[in-house]
Amino acid sequence: MTRSLIPALGLLLICPAAAGQRPGDEERLITVVKGTPAKDLDSALPKMRFERWLLDVVGKGVELRWEINDCGEQTGDPATDSKREIPVCVEAGADLPEGRAFGVQVSIGVTDKKPSKPKVWFIYVQMNRRAHSVERLRDLPAALAKKNP
Repeated sequence: MTRSLIPALGLLLICPAAAGQRPGDEERLITVVKGTPAKDLDSALPKMRFERWLLDVVGKGVELRWEINDCGEQTGDPATDSKREIPVCVEAGADLPEGRAFGVQVSIGVTDKKPSKPKVWFIYVQMNRRAHSVERLRDLPAALAKKNP
């Protein structure tokens, strides 16, 4: 399934109400994803917390942003969106030196339902205002190291 890069670049509905969550759930869901073993998201990764793995990948001095969003799946048409289950993602991302940025969306279920086991939904790297998808979490370090992906 090809996903548009535009929603992944921040043009998402990110309020907890849009994600079908109660107030306070947002931080709890982000904490769950941060603490998920990286190995559970990609079998080639070490069994360290996902947040720690990401910080090791991006290096010192980079601050990660965490948010809840709709995984880029809402159409903006309430009539259409109300007839289907909208996925909920925790997205981690950061702006990096040399005009680079990245985001990793981790699906944690669908609106108005109990959270499910976290799994990678979408990964992107942006360089020089151009975004590129990354297939697997294990490929993120190499994608960030490239000067022109």
